[in-house]
Amino acid sequence: MAEVLLKNVSKSFGRQTALAEVSLTIPDGSFVVLLGPTGAGKTTLLRMVSGLDKPCDGEVFIAGRSMQGLPPAQRNVAMVFQQYSLYPHLTVRENMEFPLKSPLLRTPKADMDRKVTSSTTRRRPCPVARCSGFPLAARWSAVRRST
Repeated sequence: MAEVLLKNVSKSFGRQTALAEVSLTIPDGSFVVLLGPTGAGKTTLLRMVSGLDKPCDGEVFIAGRSMQGLPPAQRNVAMVFQQYSLYPHLTVRENMEFPLKSPLLRTPKADMDRKVTSSTTRRRPCPVARCSGFPLAARWSAVRRST
């Protein structure tokens, strides 16, 4: 794994701003869960880290390297959504292995087994990611604390 750093990342779709100057540091080895209401920008953020979308402004770094112009297959990043609907015909393990089977990565079977097994058996406290630029998520968090 590697540190993931977003610096002032913004993304708009027409007049709709999905993310506004998001700065986020996810330490190496962290397990991170993004929570928030519909429209808070969770999926948009993940799509930019994975390379499926490009930020309008700002930059994404993985392991200290800028991801600008790097295609998704060369980022060694995968996403798992809350709803098990991306590949419903596959098992959980097969869904986790799927991005590792990319012809561009050429991940050996032993490495795939190690990566999937280690990510499903980790039992340690998760460091908290530092984040700014999610006004809706901050509001949601405040509502959650008050209930």
